[in-house]
Amino acid sequence: MSDLQRLKQSEADVRKMLAEWRSNGTHEVQLPLSGRILQVRDVGVIDLALTGKIPNTMLDLVQQMKSGKLNEADMLKENAAEFSGLLNDVFKAAVVSPPVADIADDDHISVDEFVFGDKMALFNWVNREATILRPFRKESDEPVATAPSRKELRKTSK
Repeated sequence: MSDLQRLKQSEADVRKMLAEWRSNGTHEVQLPLSGRILQVRDVGVIDLALTGKIPNTMLDLVQQMKSGKLNEADMLKENAAEFSGLLNDVFKAAVVSPPVADIADDDHISVDEFVFGDKMALFNWVNREATILRPFRKESDEPVATAPSRKELRKTSK
């Protein structure tokens, strides 16, 4: 086998490995309103904000939603345009297949081809860990006491 053949084989192996690795990170999600099935990947809303894909002004609102302090209806009343942009950005970042973009073309479906309810469902899926924990959180206006240090724990255990 020539050096060129080995190089091409090596490049093909790397592509195959990357494709396999990426495919293991996707999930199949059925949207509730349209019934469409999408291949999606986990994305972090904070990660999207840090890369500039979500405005920092939306982070506080997202945190309030995750903690249950702000519901979707109030979010929409006060920040409809910004929240719509957030949903679109999260949707585009999460959906792997079919490819989604701002504007439809020969290779992409437009994000506007999906209804609000389906976008909201995917947003909730992306934030599913926070949503699962929401009922277990105790609402309190008082700050929570700090955990005891290791030394304090040792003293009490003796």
